[in-house]
Amino acid sequence: MQDLVSTLTDRERDVFDLVVEGYSNKEIAEKLLITVSTVKFHACNVQSKLGLHSRVGVILFGAESQARGGQVEFVALTKGEEFTEKDLRKAAAHLVELGLVEKKVVNSLVLDLLAALGGKI
Repeated sequence: MQDLVSTLTDRERDVFDLVVEGYSNKEIAEKLLITVSTVKFHACNVQSKLGLHSRVGVILFGAESQARGGQVEFVALTKGEEFTEKDLRKAAAHLVELGLVEKKVVNSLVLDLLAALGGKI
């Protein structure tokens, strides 16, 4: 899966890294001195090249990639798949296994992500 990241352009990689760190499109635009529309364009390209269909997918992909030194084994958010709250809980549990999230905050993490996404994933 790390080979997928190598397909990103330098600017797409910049956007990818900042999305994974949790920055909003506006914050990314300010950091990179580009417009929000340009950030969205690059973010869309990142999702497409990585085979993901949501920002949460990009964040999970990046977090696991970093935790495993570039090795990604779990990518639940691929194109054409329905992504449910159950999938989000599975992804959060996987982050617990990697030591990136404490088990006691999983429920709150899932609810926060659902709220941030307006209940739509």
